[in-house]
Amino acid sequence: MPDRLHFHHLYSRRLIALNCGLSLAAGSLVFLAGSQAGAQVRGSANYAVDAEGLESAFEEAAASTNYAVSASVDFLGGSPESADASTVSRHGFKGSLYEVRSLELDAAPDPVAETQDAQLSGTARYDDDTTCEVPGSEITGWSMDSGPLTGIDLLGIATSGPVFEDTPAAFSGSYRGIAGAGELMVQDTDTDNYLAYGGDGLDDGFQVQFFGAPPNADAAPGADPDADGQDNAFEELAGFSPLDGSAFLDVRITALSGGTAHLVLNKALPGRDYIIKAGTGLDAYGAIGTVNVAVEEADLEVEDPNVSEARKFYKVEIINP
Repeated sequence: MPDRLHFHHLYSRRLIALNCGLSLAAGSLVFLAGSQAGAQVRGSANYAVDAEGLESAFEEAAASTNYAVSASVDFLGGSPESADASTVSRHGFKGSLYEVRSLELDAAPDPVAETQDAQLSGTARYDDDTTCEVPGSEITGWSMDSGPLTGIDLLGIATSGPVFEDTPAAFSGSYRGIAGAGELMVQDTDTDNYLAYGGDGLDDGFQVQFFGAPPNADAAPGADPDADGQDNAFEELAGFSPLDGSAFLDVRITALSGGTAHLVLNKALPGRDYIIKAGTGLDAYGAIGTVNVAVEEADLEVEDPNVSEARKFYKVEIINP
């Protein structure tokens, strides 16, 4: 069935000769009609249209270089359009039929923040290649096809769920029997809210990367599944795999000369402050310096120029500001 159907009442069965023309001035579009039969020239300073008499047909066309006009007898009607067909106006015909040929769906805003709403809508393309915006409330059969959407209501409002990274979501629906599909991006705006991993202090992306989807007891911040003496919280902060027992933060004393201890930190990440602490025993440490790097570095060298004790111990604390 046609998508759109417009009818005008036929006032008379007798043909009436009409002149229909087009006049353009200062961006306006004006239709002219009269009872005199025969062709005339109508125009403005910039445009001219040869209007045709319509005594011999129900519908006939008039045109100029830039515009074309189709006119219908018995009731003034027209279909003017620009030469490149980018602008078309149809009105006043006794009957006009249009059918939807395709449907494109989209969302606003796109991207949408996780756990927030987006308004879905569509653009219908008709058989004459014109388009029409379709509100979400007129689209039926909304479906969540993939990705982190938790629901779509009858108004086309889609609600996104929590994500551990920016994740696309696909959806579909139909309008006048024509199916369409769309996609939007759900942004990860909270790094610690993903399902059972949420709120535990660890980055959700880190946990999913190494332990898969929640729940997983080995992904807990205090767990040490690789038994290297450093728990998941510390290894996430230091940038090491929590599943590799040979990969952990290490500080080595490589040399001692002239009262200066030369230390090597086996890995340093940008965005962290590495606080080097020293003490003469294992229960009392004091900070001797803080280092940070612009890019990731391996075997970062650090010096302690004040070594006078018979023995000295070192440790590193990491802060992610």
